[in-house]
This record gives sequence, C-alpha cells and structure tokens, in this order.
Amino acid sequence: MYLEHYELSKLPFQLKPDPAFLYLGRAHARAKAYMDYTVWNRDGFVVITGEIGSGKTTLVQDLLSRLDDRVVVAKIHQTQLDDVEFLQALLGSFGIEVFDPNKARLLALLNRFLQGQHVKGRQVLLVVDEAQYLGRKVLEEIRFLAGIDMEGEHVFNCILVGHPELIKTLDAPEMEQLAQRVRLRFHLAGLDEEEVGEYIAHRLAVAGMPGQRIFPPETLPLIYEYTGGGAAPHQCPVRYRHDGGVRGGDPHSDTGAGRPVPRRAAVGALCGSCAQWWASRPGAGLEGTGTDAQAGADQEGGSPG
Repeated sequence: MYLEHYELSKLPFQLKPDPAFLYLGRAHARAKAYMDYTVWNRDGFVVITGEIGSGKTTLVQDLLSRLDDRVVVAKIHQTQLDDVEFLQALLGSFGIEVFDPNKARLLALLNRFLQGQHVKGRQVLLVVDEAQYLGRKVLEEIRFLAGIDMEGEHVFNCILVGHPELIKTLDAPEMEQLAQRVRLRFHLAGLDEEEVGEYIAHRLAVAGMPGQRIFPPETLPLIYEYTGGGAAPHQCPVRYRHDGGVRGGDPHSDTGAGRPVPRRAAVGALCGSCAQWWASRPGAGLEGTGTDAQAGADQEGGSPG
C-alpha cells in the first residue's frame, strides 16, 4: 500500500543485496576500482574486508554482473572446508564434479583446466565470500594457485571478501608468503554523515522517487548518529528499517507523496532498538518519540536480527 502512496515502484530498503541499488560512496568506489583492476589487469588477487552489512556482497554482485565470457568465475560461499574439500568445491564451481580425495590428482586436474582456459584466451576468477573462515591450508592452496603463471600472465585471479578478522589472519607471521602475494587490500569503512543522506536518496531514487521527499533533512543527522556512519551502513536502521520508517507515514491520510513522514515516524519507526536508543538519550527531544515510536516500531516487526 505504501508503495502506491509514495509513488515508489519497489521496496527501497530491502535486506537482500541488489546491485541495482549499489551506492558508491568514496570507500565503495575505491573498493570497486580495486576489484575491477584485479580482474582486467590479471594482477594476482585483492582482499576486501568490512563489517556485516557494509556492502561487500553487493559490490561483488555488481562486479560479476559486468563480466563477459572472457572471464570464468568460481564463487565459493562455504568456507569451512579443509584443503581437499576446497579443491573439490573449486572444481565443482567450474562444472567438474569430482570426489577423488587425492590432493595431487585434484591439483593436476585443476592445472589442466587452467591451461585449457588460457589457450582459449580466458582468465579464471575465484571469488570467496566469508573468507575469514578459511583455514591456513586452504589459504596456502589459494596462494599457490594465484602464483600460476602462463606466458607471463596470471591465469588464476582471486578476490577474498570477508569480515575484519580476515586481516588478522593474513597479518599472522605464518601467512607472510600469502600476504606478499596480495596485490591490493581495502577495508570498507562506514559512510560519513553526508553520504548517509546521499545513500538514502539514492535508494529512494532507484525505487522510483527522484528527489528524496520522505525523510526530513533534520532526521538524517539522527540516523547518522545512531549508526555511527554505519560501520554497517546497510543494516538497521539505515537499511533494515527504513522501509519501516516509510511505512510510518499514514497512507490513509491526505498527506501526498511529496510530503515527508513525521519526524517521529522517520526516526522512531525505523526499528525497535533505534526507538529505545532515542528514548534513552539524555535531553534529545523529539516530542512524542518515546513510547509512540517504540509502539510503531513493534508494529513494524521489532528489532533487527
């Protein structure tokens, strides 16, 4: 109902990563450039880290959506594997189903595959999500693969994407050889206050509302203050409950699509934890935000998971 009321074509703040909604703040634009460079220059591999909800998966999906058939992609999500299981999963991603537990034969099979792709003029890209869970032996296998060189070109390129714990793993003394192989690494920090407003306006524009007309300007610093710029800017409330904030407007009222939702709804209805934070904040008075905002948030589904 509220889509029609606010003249939106789709939900603007869904949790599911969607490259169509990708907002390139300064940090995200730089991470995107690093990933593009790694692929198109066949330059070893890159490591991208960030907190949960920082936009890592959306950036990866955006990259993959722009690749053509010159790049053969393997994407691995299940990372709690031993070295043999990892090689089997990697081959499976390339369409080669094999259950041979012999590591030497698996590596030989993978090497023949890489040689075949090189002859065809294709490069191979491995994208590992949740890479912070990779074990040392698996990381060593990735290091070996990233070092394969055919006629002066890297055949196997890799993008490791994970939480900040991945940085600690790579910086461990026993991982020195792997760290030296990493060509670029970048950590996705949160959005600044200006970018939070741009992010909200961007997602609303993609959803069908050019020109942000829902959240009053005075609510944006409050959202930034609550999220701290979003160590996880796609999470609550900047993402998880903005839909709740939009629903905070009354679609049965005579308030048109050009009118913003009340400040109380725009902040308090984002999520239960946001309302609790605002109500407990000393001397921070949005009149009527306390109990009413919490009730509105509870009706919208409560606190995020």
